[in-house]
Amino acid sequence: MEYIPGGALRELLTKEKQLPLNRTLDLALELTDALGRAHHLGIIHRDLKPENVLIAHDGTPRLTDFGLARLSRENTRLTQTGAIIGSPVYMSPEAARGEELDARSDIWSFGILLFECLAGRLPFDGEQITSILLKILKDPLPDIKKYRPDIPDALESLLNRMLVKDRQGRIASIRQVAAELEAIRDGRVLTPPTTLALAAPTDNQPENFPINDSTINRKIDQEIRFCISQDGVKLAYARVGNGPPLVKAANWLSHLEYEWQSPVWRHWIEGLSRHHTLIRYDERGCGLSDWNVGELSLEAWVSDLEAVVDAAGLERFPLLGISQGGAIAITYAVRHPEKVSHLILYGAYTRGKLRRNLSPAQEEEIMTLIQLIKVGWGKENPVFRQVYTSLFMPEGTPEQHAWFNELQRVSSTPETAARIVTGFGEIDVRQLATAVSAPTLILHATGDARVPFDEGRLAASLIPGARFVPLESKNHLLIETEPAWGQFLEEVEGFLIEDASNASEEKAIKPNMITNTV
Repeated sequence: MEYIPGGALRELLTKEKQLPLNRTLDLALELTDALGRAHHLGIIHRDLKPENVLIAHDGTPRLTDFGLARLSRENTRLTQTGAIIGSPVYMSPEAARGEELDARSDIWSFGILLFECLAGRLPFDGEQITSILLKILKDPLPDIKKYRPDIPDALESLLNRMLVKDRQGRIASIRQVAAELEAIRDGRVLTPPTTLALAAPTDNQPENFPINDSTINRKIDQEIRFCISQDGVKLAYARVGNGPPLVKAANWLSHLEYEWQSPVWRHWIEGLSRHHTLIRYDERGCGLSDWNVGELSLEAWVSDLEAVVDAAGLERFPLLGISQGGAIAITYAVRHPEKVSHLILYGAYTRGKLRRNLSPAQEEEIMTLIQLIKVGWGKENPVFRQVYTSLFMPEGTPEQHAWFNELQRVSSTPETAARIVTGFGEIDVRQLATAVSAPTLILHATGDARVPFDEGRLAASLIPGARFVPLESKNHLLIETEPAWGQFLEEVEGFLIEDASNASEEKAIKPNMITNTV
């Protein structure tokens, strides 16, 4: 183990009581990075406290003492139901009750630690363990501004959401905590997530549109599960929303947990799940799925989609493909026509960059971008990642650019990201596209700098009967505030509702036809 001569955070708190705001934010951001990497590996610390945070000479912290977590990682049952493990004053309510723990327990403990760094005291303390646990379970969270009136309102709000006693209402992602801490440190405004409500059916929706009273004004929660692909790769997939299923084939740069509250993907998730159960997943090498994988190819990516569909128990559904996810969706639709009711493609292509008859200069540009990924993708400085961000969202806000820059860093390793981009360049499903039998809607931004508009037109010309809709935008990923986003949702919903209406008419006609035949 590294020798860390600076002592523990406990010694610093004993000496200074309350830490300066900027010092606290810097320490907290370093710790969120450590916890984020642990949680990604399925490791829960379970005993986060100042004694287990060591301070190096340069002032950076080291999160230590994973003894309890290591036993958990080896699948050894630490306790029987009702047993308590950890330091009482930093213990989450669910830990105090002896329940099974998840990452939200660490977020509670981290919130207690931040409260102590800022206020110079613990929110729940006492002489006896029993009295401490009762306070954790029953007492309201003290107002931190009584002890530290100078902290920003945004930081007070974050602490309040980290220290919700019912973990169902607690902030669930350490990456979200990191994003908000970074915004507070930089003086940016990051709107905290709000409770989403599903819209009630409107008059112009067909009677068979599957919305019921239980879906109206109901909070949208994300449920993450795992499945195994044919070659043994662990894949993370998520469900959100209500209604009939809508499956989104994986596209590059995803992280189910991190993108859940992001200003880049949040409106996509909200919009697509408003009338449907949206099912999406992290492709191999990305996000919460396995990072260290062997094969990265179209065949492997299609196999991953097959595994997710099977694990979710889906029979028939519309399939959405974004960017390179379009080629995956096309291939799946051809192989499984009985499952895909209709196909939606946005910003998609049928041939990768290396299959587009490039000039030597264009090929060199691609190789340069791949080299940039290898060299600078994992660095703290986002200058290298900003190149890709500008291609995806040239009209994005500084906040959106910052989120997307960070998404690149947390979603994959530089080596895997470079391999993925190279694999995308080799995709060619032009011949397969001519065999698509599902009704198809293709949408493409006219000024897309990542996937040229002509690639969308090419896909529409290859797929029989495909409807093509140009969207006036320069962004590969549509932004919530631009008109093209509203048009996208209208076109997709209209396409799905029209299909539902047609299916209803067919069901009404077929019995008469059968009777007449008999």
